[in-house]
Amino acid sequence: MYLHLLPSNQKYYNSFRSYSGFTVLGLFGQNISFPFYIKDQQEPFCGFPGFELSCNKAGNPILRLPDSDNQYIIHHIFYNNQTLRVSNSAFWDTKSSTSGSGGNHCDVVSSLKNLSLPSDHQFELVGDHTTQVSVLYNCNSGGDNRTLSDRLVSKKVDGCWNGDHDSIVAMDEDDPDLGLAKEECTELMVAPVEGYGGKSTAMITRLRGGFVMKWTASNCSVCAQSGGKCGFDNSTFNFQCFCPDRPHAWSCPVRPGMFISFIFSLINFFHD
Repeated sequence: MYLHLLPSNQKYYNSFRSYSGFTVLGLFGQNISFPFYIKDQQEPFCGFPGFELSCNKAGNPILRLPDSDNQYIIHHIFYNNQTLRVSNSAFWDTKSSTSGSGGNHCDVVSSLKNLSLPSDHQFELVGDHTTQVSVLYNCNSGGDNRTLSDRLVSKKVDGCWNGDHDSIVAMDEDDPDLGLAKEECTELMVAPVEGYGGKSTAMITRLRGGFVMKWTASNCSVCAQSGGKCGFDNSTFNFQCFCPDRPHAWSCPVRPGMFISFIFSLINFFHD
């Protein structure tokens, strides 16, 4: 039931007390709170439109960007500066080999597409150290390195194949062998990665390390400092601050003793 439909009574108070952030364990452990919310675990009013998350089988929070089929594992959400680190979940998903070679591999061809950011700039890439990596496949249909140019063998992404044989190749946008790779392979997608750690870091580690995005949504700090819990009124399509008495448009009524803290939060908010 939506909080904004409830009168100021015991039912609303109980709902207010139970409305809190959601901790997801998974690989990284992450607290989920406004503007994000977990589908089927939290009500939509707990978050902002476009910030719906789900959980994969491993318990990791997954972000699916609007107009994109890619799923991104959330490593960490930095609420203080409204950024988050994500990586394409395809590089983490493993499937058992059926070729008789044993072991697991990431089967990425069917699930990788270029990053598509929302046109409303709700999510944007950040960081001067973000670089682009081209991911290619269909280089080695014969199943062994003899059909793959010697210069490209070292570019293979360890543990990733198209099916059970065909290698996945990945290289930086300034790699001198990229032209050769595009001649011998089929380009699958271009993946943003962080440049930290240097190019000596294994490519699969860099791809799984992901990249940082910033988000744009209503700021929660003023509401939180006033003792409220941030949410969204889907009927009016406006930010809403859920308070012990009832929902308010921006913040809860200031109680004695909270005035100074509240004033400082306002100053910091408008200063930013």
